[in-house]
Amino acid sequence: MTSIYQGAEPIKVRDFHNLIGRAGRAGMHTEGSIFFADADVYDGRNSDDDKWRWKQVKELLEPSNSEPCISSLLSFFEPLRSDDGKYRIKLDAMEFVTSYINDSASLQHLAEEFATNHADKGFTRQGLETQISWKANVIAAVESFLMSHWDTGDIAMTMEGAVALAHGTLAYFLANAETKERLVALFRVLAENVAQKVIDPARRKVYGKTLYGVSASQGNRRMGPGASRQASFR
Repeated sequence: MTSIYQGAEPIKVRDFHNLIGRAGRAGMHTEGSIFFADADVYDGRNSDDDKWRWKQVKELLEPSNSEPCISSLLSFFEPLRSDDGKYRIKLDAMEFVTSYINDSASLQHLAEEFATNHADKGFTRQGLETQISWKANVIAAVESFLMSHWDTGDIAMTMEGAVALAHGTLAYFLANAETKERLVALFRVLAENVAQKVIDPARRKVYGKTLYGVSASQGNRRMGPGASRQASFR
């Protein structure tokens, strides 16, 4: 470990402990070693200018500082936020899904429209595109999740099976009654999209190993600006 950052953001305490907890192989080793080496942080631990870094590291090493467990899948239902986080724009989740399935280009127009109409509240096109791309990636991850389970049983996936998968997510466990219904609706719509567009079981198997979703796996959509192909959900 040479840094406490993941990209531009400090690593979360729970993610750090999840990472270092993988040192050693369960069932084979009784202990593992983690080398957390940042000499500059250690050397500056008594410096007035740099001791805050040492404090950060000590807080990171304390497991009781772990953040509460959350679900990135639930973030799909959250409103869009201004760059400073002070203002929000509520989205109709199912309308967003319909646009994603039928006309993904309209999502980019959505960012442009909101940025124009709400520029006075700190909404920028770049910030909105990043958030919209994240939501699109969540949808794609759900589609791939469904496809990865589609042909694993003796019978083909049904809508009831898709609902059962939704019920089994951490998101469903954490959600309130209203959001649970919306989550089930999301899984149903995306399962119908998979059933219509990916008929070949072999292709479903391949696509299910990705997080790209139906359209991107078929080469019909490129990932949006600011999007990460490593987006995942719980």
